[in-house]
Amino acid sequence: MLIYIKKKILIISAAFCLISNTAFAFVGAYVTKDGSSITTSQSKVVIAHKEQKTILTITSNFNTSATSFALIIPVPSNVKKANIRYVDYEIVNKLDKYTSPRLIEYIDYDPCNPESIKRPPIETTQSFTTIDMDKAIALEINNPQTITPSNLIILTSKESIGIDITLKKYGYNLPQNYLDVINSYNEKQMKFIIIELTKDNDNKATWLKPIQIEYESDQFSLPVNIGSLNAPQNQKHDMLLFTLSNQGEVLTTNYETKNMPGNFDLPVTSINEFTKFYDKFMNKIFKVHPNIIRKEYSWPMGACKPCTSAPLSIDELSTLGTFWYHLPKEGRMGLVAPFSAIYVTRLHTQYGYDTFENDLTLEEGNAKNKYQTYFNIKHPIPENQSKCGDEYAIELKKAQEQQKKNLELSL
Repeated sequence: MLIYIKKKILIISAAFCLISNTAFAFVGAYVTKDGSSITTSQSKVVIAHKEQKTILTITSNFNTSATSFALIIPVPSNVKKANIRYVDYEIVNKLDKYTSPRLIEYIDYDPCNPESIKRPPIETTQSFTTIDMDKAIALEINNPQTITPSNLIILTSKESIGIDITLKKYGYNLPQNYLDVINSYNEKQMKFIIIELTKDNDNKATWLKPIQIEYESDQFSLPVNIGSLNAPQNQKHDMLLFTLSNQGEVLTTNYETKNMPGNFDLPVTSINEFTKFYDKFMNKIFKVHPNIIRKEYSWPMGACKPCTSAPLSIDELSTLGTFWYHLPKEGRMGLVAPFSAIYVTRLHTQYGYDTFENDLTLEEGNAKNKYQTYFNIKHPIPENQSKCGDEYAIELKKAQEQQKKNLELSL
C-alpha cells in the first residue's frame, strides 16, 4: 500500500529562524574595472581529493553590467599555469543530474494480491523515460551559456601579499571590505589566482566556464568566505558541493551535516511540478535550519538505485580529477569505474548576504553510507482490479489525503 511519510520528517517548525552568520559561498570574489557591482547567486564546486592532492573545479553564475571583470581565487599552495585548465560545463551538469534529488514513480500494489508487486513499470509522458527500479526523474537542470576566461594571472607570494597594488596595475580597484577579507587569507599564507573575463554586448553568457585548479596541500578545506563579497543583498546564494574520493564519504568537520529530508509520498498530479516543489521544499528547509549543511547524495559511483541517468564514464570522471583511477586509453571509452574506486558525495547549502564565518574544513571518511534524497509517486490500481474490493478503496482514499497533507506540510 502507499507509504506514509514518517512523522519525524513532517515535524518542520512554523517559526522560521533568522539567517545565521554562517557563510557558505562561492570559492572566489568577482571584481570589476569600472566599479560597477557584480553578484553571484548560484555556484557548483567539484573536489576530487586523495591524500595531499586536490583538483578543484568551480563555476558560478554572475550578474553585472561590466564588460571586463575578474575572479580572485585563493589557493593554499603555489600553482603553475599547467595546473589550471577549463572544463566543459556539460560534464559538471551530468554529475549534477546523476546525483540530483529524484522522484520515483511506481504503480501501487494490491495488498491482497502479492503478485501485483510484479506489475510492469509505468510509461510516463512529458518526455520522461520509462521509470523502473533502476531509473528515476531528476530535477530539471539547465545548460546555460558560459564565458571562457580571457586571461590568467598567477600571483607570486610577494604579489599575493600586495594584491591590491597588483590588481591596480591591471585596472582593478579593491574596495576596503574586499581587502579585509583578502588579508585574512594572506595571514594564512595563501596565494592568489586572477582569472580575467571580457564580454561584449552580444555575449549572453550568464555562467563562468568551469575552471579547474590542481594543487597539493596538507589542508583539505574550501575557502568560501571570500565568496560572500558578491552575495546578493536580497537573495540567498545557493551552492552545490560535489566531492569525489576513493576512500568514502566526504563531510565538513566544522559545521553540522544532515541528510536532506525525503522519502515520502506526493500526489500523482505533482509529477510535472517536481522541480518547483523541490525548490520550495529546499528553501523552507534552509530557512528553518540555516546553519546546517544538507547531504543530498552519498553513494559509490555507478551504484545508485534508482538512478536518474547513466553514471559518469571513466573519461568524464578523469576530466573532473579522479587521478587515482585510470585505464589504458584503448577500449576505455564509455566504461564505468568499479564501485569501490570512486565515491561521490553531494552537499547542498545556502548563505545570506553579509555573512562571515570560517571556511569549510573537509574530511574523507571510510564510511560508504548510501543515501539519496528522493520522493515517491504511486499510481493507484483500478479499484475493481483489487482483490480487497471496498477495503482497498477506503485505504486508497486515506493514502491520497495523506499525500496532500505531505505536500502542504512540506511547503
